Amino acid sequence: MQRMLFHLHDKGVDLRTFEVDIQQILHVTRDGKKKETSCSDKKKKKIQSLHLKPALYLARFLAHKARLIGWGIFDQIHMRRKSSATCVTEALQICDNGGYWEKIRQEVKPF
Repeated sequence: MQRMLFHLHDKGVDLRTFEVDIQQILHVTRDGKKKETSCSDKKKKKIQSLHLKPALYLARFLAHKARLIGWGIFDQIHMRRKSSATCVTEALQICDNGGYWEKIRQEVKPF
């Protein structure tokens, strides 16, 4: 989808002039609630429950997501999921050796 939007923008199409369905990209459910077991309830079709947003919104969202992937943010999230950390400090230690807060603690330690 990102490549298609980039191609359209590159060809001069104004991404503010049309909307796209972002249901699958944002993992939006069709009816907003869990499926009932009743026979009278029928599952909505995709075209009955479109989640439309301006194409420019989606292009910006996907560009931001690509940037985060490039920075390794999602790798850290996946690392955290696999860990057995029981508090934030342990999670930070696992993800990036404490990162920013560990550096601050090192600077603040009394001599």
